Amino acid sequence: MAKDKVDIFVLCERRLFIVNAASTWQYTLIGKPFIDVGPRLDSVRIYGYGHDFGSAFQYKITAEWSYDGTDWTVFSADVTGTNSSVGNWISAVYSTTSDFGPLIRFSVGSWAYNPGTGGTLSFSVALIYKS
Repeated sequence: MAKDKVDIFVLCERRLFIVNAASTWQYTLIGKPFIDVGPRLDSVRIYGYGHDFGSAFQYKITAEWSYDGTDWTVFSADVTGTNSSVGNWISAVYSTTSDFGPLIRFSVGSWAYNPGTGGTLSFSVALIYKS
């Protein structure tokens, strides 16, 4: 049985995300864009850790792709579901390969009822390549 080729990269480590507007998703880029990996990808998986956060704080990972880095297109779905837990978690595999363009970048979406609510989060991404 052949093993998949996988690269794992840290997107952010113990980074504080603060919501500025109540009940509105706010997006912050994390990590650098990945160059020339999209067409070779089979799927991606996010590994995360919620260190601590305020009341009703929620977060998710989204992504975009681009041909040349000028115009970005949002993936057809969020890479992870909405999360509100402290501790370790692993996302389901995201495998919509039509979203994997030449350049890929990731963002954290954060949400809370009250402005000024924040959370400290860490994320890594596993890039799983086609066999």
